[in-house]
Amino acid sequence: LLLLIGLPVALVISITRSQHPHTGEAGNTILSDFPDSTDGLFKGGPSINIWNELKKSLSEYNSTLTGPIIDNEYMETCEIFDNNPYMTAAESTCLQFNECRFKFCLPDLNAGSNLPTFVANVRSEKAIEVAILFASENNVTISIKTTGWSFKGSSTAYGSLMVLMNTFPKDGTILNKYKNSCGSSFPAAVAVGGGEWVDDVLEEVGDQYFTAFVPFTRALGVAGGFLQGGGVSLTSRTYGLAIDQVIDFRVTLANGKTVLADQCSNHELFWALKGGGGGTFGVVTKVHYKLEPKTSFISLHFSFFGGDVAHAQGDGEDYTKAIKEWLRFWIEKSPHLDHRWSGVFSSTYCYLFFFGPRDDATFIDEFNDWFNNDLNQLYLSSSKWGASLPKIEYHSSWYQYRGGSSAFRNPYSILESYIPNLWSVSSRLMEYDEVVNAPEDTLRFLMELSFTGTTWNSPNFLLGGKVSEVSVNDSSIHPMMRRSLWAIYIFESEGQKVLKKHFKSKENACLFNFHSVAEQNRQAF
Repeated sequence: LLLLIGLPVALVISITRSQHPHTGEAGNTILSDFPDSTDGLFKGGPSINIWNELKKSLSEYNSTLTGPIIDNEYMETCEIFDNNPYMTAAESTCLQFNECRFKFCLPDLNAGSNLPTFVANVRSEKAIEVAILFASENNVTISIKTTGWSFKGSSTAYGSLMVLMNTFPKDGTILNKYKNSCGSSFPAAVAVGGGEWVDDVLEEVGDQYFTAFVPFTRALGVAGGFLQGGGVSLTSRTYGLAIDQVIDFRVTLANGKTVLADQCSNHELFWALKGGGGGTFGVVTKVHYKLEPKTSFISLHFSFFGGDVAHAQGDGEDYTKAIKEWLRFWIEKSPHLDHRWSGVFSSTYCYLFFFGPRDDATFIDEFNDWFNNDLNQLYLSSSKWGASLPKIEYHSSWYQYRGGSSAFRNPYSILESYIPNLWSVSSRLMEYDEVVNAPEDTLRFLMELSFTGTTWNSPNFLLGGKVSEVSVNDSSIHPMMRRSLWAIYIFESEGQKVLKKHFKSKENACLFNFHSVAEQNRQAF
């Protein structure tokens, strides 16, 4: 996929808002000018004088150009970063922990690396235009990232000029009776800047309305690769994908022009941005999302972590039986849930949400009956394995569920438990008909997935419902998304082998943001 100027690009994603220890700038050391000694780094590319001209041009729009640390003066800083994966992952030249840790401080750019040459920390549409036109004129690859949750580095490219969006201004304006270019009116909308994160938007909207897209982490960008890759979230089954909530995009194209794309203006571009992949067609600088009325909901949480403890106590067989009973129950019930149920599950837990009154949430009664009668309580004794009994709670709004205003923070700390553990990631879509028509085959597959390598604890999204009610022609996302029941993720290599063995059709391709590097069909949607 190209950015319409013949330059390879990648998803619009990134990692953190950490500051450089010397400069306070997101990125590597900023010198008054990049020294002549850097010329040897960029064989076949623009000279350092040309890069310095770009640096000067960006500064006119309150934006900066940062690059690799190459001066001996800063080698001590390099050593610090080499030994601190979180600091390394926070650097604007880095996409992910394992790609950057030992490479970005080297005095030359390894061909085996996926790192950019320089990073444009942009703070305006004009700065984006300057960066894109520079790349076009100098035959430099463009890459785009916002928050870096493509763990396989889809938002970077070797030797590229990266447009970093997490420095872009926020918006957060709440608009009543917002109209698109067709004249269609929407009761309420929120304007989201191109670099905003989930937590930013939750705080901007507060308790006034409900943003009907809630990713698994609050540290995710909501205008980049998450959205343009489809936008699967904790509430998708009830409200649809994030792309189903978009009214319009404001996007800077490969020719440097910024345009509006909606149902009536640049309609084909609007269609392409809804699922065609982040950074593929331009740099999104603003999105208007629909807002839903503030709504109360019920949460159902259940887990039985503790496999290591169970095996150490000689209860490994009972623990395996417990997981099998849970998965059998889930395979039977999940295809037929009321569409107001959304959430995630794995072999050892479920986090489910019901957006409706308790009397309608009959699955809670079915779940309790199964837990208390069909599942042997001895398997899940909290005193044995640290299991938790089903927990049912009532919430006045998602904002309050998050913790209200006191919960808002820079989400950097949220990432700390994720970065070192996601060396391998892959995904597949599980079709509704396959689960319903072949439940025993599905159970065998999930059990193999659960006990191959490490325990299958990744969050797997519940689909169907409103996701399946949208026409396959309404967006550019792969049609399989509209007829799937689950989005399955795996975070270790042995589990990836199980996925590939079970899903042999290209129709069951991986999600855009969660692919293995070796995936032949990694850009299916």
